Amino acid sequence: MDSRSSFTLFIFILLIASMSSCSHSFYAPNDNIMVQLKEKNEFTISGSVVALPNPFDLSTEAEYSISTFQVGYSPIKHLAIAGSYFSLNDVEKEIYPVQGKGKIWNGALGTYYFINFREKDNIPDFHDYKVDASDKPFGLLFDLYAGYGEGNVQNTYYEGAKSIVDFQNYFIQGGFHFKSQYFDAGFSLKKSILNYHNFETYYEINDADLNDIQNLMRNNTYNPLHLNMRVSGGFPFGKVYLNLNDVINETEELKTLDFNVTLGIQLNVHDIFKSLKKRSK
Repeated sequence: MDSRSSFTLFIFILLIASMSSCSHSFYAPNDNIMVQLKEKNEFTISGSVVALPNPFDLSTEAEYSISTFQVGYSPIKHLAIAGSYFSLNDVEKEIYPVQGKGKIWNGALGTYYFINFREKDNIPDFHDYKVDASDKPFGLLFDLYAGYGEGNVQNTYYEGAKSIVDFQNYFIQGGFHFKSQYFDAGFSLKKSILNYHNFETYYEINDADLNDIQNLMRNNTYNPLHLNMRVSGGFPFGKVYLNLNDVINETEELKTLDFNVTLGIQLNVHDIFKSLKKRSK
């Protein structure tokens, strides 16, 4: 087996391992803000869609899917504005589909500091080394964000009953990343305050499932700690990334799903326009 086949198998195993059998959960690990802005006027967008059969229940044609989208912009140096969307769908195709799905959107303001080892000020012994630091980054990025989001979780049960739970998300996060022209790697930690403020039920839910919802509302608020790791490779204006996120302090009432892994694409719109402008000259 060559290295490319081995890598493909490794990614597939991670994707499979990140899936859980369909269960009535009230929270799932979701992406931290990972726009990784490093300079003024930088504008990035990223996203992924993963849709696979659920390997834990192949007989019922179960499906498992994750969709993510993030956008970030730096209007002035060291100021970052970011937004994100995450959705997850886990369904078993029965007469009455048993389904767990959720979504969350977040908005955040942050700051960043990028140490570019290729800038002359950072390499005093090589003052004659001519390089456009923004075009060929090679250094360390530190970022900090605070934000707010909202989301909901919908669970459908065997009897055809349904529950919808709404929550608010206040968070702060810090990240540390290595950035280069063709390869990036980094991680971030996010501390959230979750407030489950409303729930609705449709048709009759059995006592055990109803008790789970009541316990969730009764024990507000919750403080999950998210770990997000990402590696990516490609070109300066666009890279393919492998993303892993997990909640590392699970709470019984949330019934948090296991870690998830996604593959996606990140584009640096600012770099794309810079490249087109240079070619037009």
